[in-house]
Amino acid sequence: MGYPLKNARDEDYIFNRIRDLLKQQRIAGLHLDEVQDAGRHTTDAAKDHFTKRFRNLTQDKEWPVCLFLSATLEARDLINHDNTLARRLKPIEIRPISPETDGEKLRESVGSLLRQSGVVDQTGLIDNEEFMQILMHAAAYRFGLAIEITIEAIGEAFFGRARTLELDHFAGAYFTRTNNDDDLNPFMTPHWRGIDTTKVMDRVNSEKTEAQKKGRRKK
Repeated sequence: MGYPLKNARDEDYIFNRIRDLLKQQRIAGLHLDEVQDAGRHTTDAAKDHFTKRFRNLTQDKEWPVCLFLSATLEARDLINHDNTLARRLKPIEIRPISPETDGEKLRESVGSLLRQSGVVDQTGLIDNEEFMQILMHAAAYRFGLAIEITIEAIGEAFFGRARTLELDHFAGAYFTRTNNDDDLNPFMTPHWRGIDTTKVMDRVNSEKTEAQKKGRRKK
């Protein structure tokens, strides 16, 4: 019937299957997130192998694919490891958000989430300048993470059957994500500026990655 026969579902099989599906579905672009994880705790030979795989996707004669790679700055070493791949990519650095340049946009986004969820901001959190600064700081000045924390705070409100969004909901969301006690929770302490939330979020991501690796090994 024309189907390839191969019992082993090894890396070669999976990669070729991905390439065939991209062509069959006429997908011209592929987005890979958290690329920095592929370069951690690995050898130069493994980096060569990884980058060559994705470089070949861009050079495929029948169906070349555009790559969109998103990662922390840690991924630079992995990308620069392959000169050909590096030349084919145009780096765009997303800088940390700030109240001056992104405060209004974040406020609008949080307001939109509240309207869609049906939860009401009766206490005026969104219009409070210090709260928006705290939210940015808690998210390590990453816009997407600020949105995630907001969604999780709305979830805390739903879980407690509340229809009004409170500061405690954000504190609960941050605790659930980081397991930090009150003294290290930006939504709970007046000394929130002294908390290194970048280290906190890096630790959370590292723990999540390690847990995923352990889960794969158990299987």
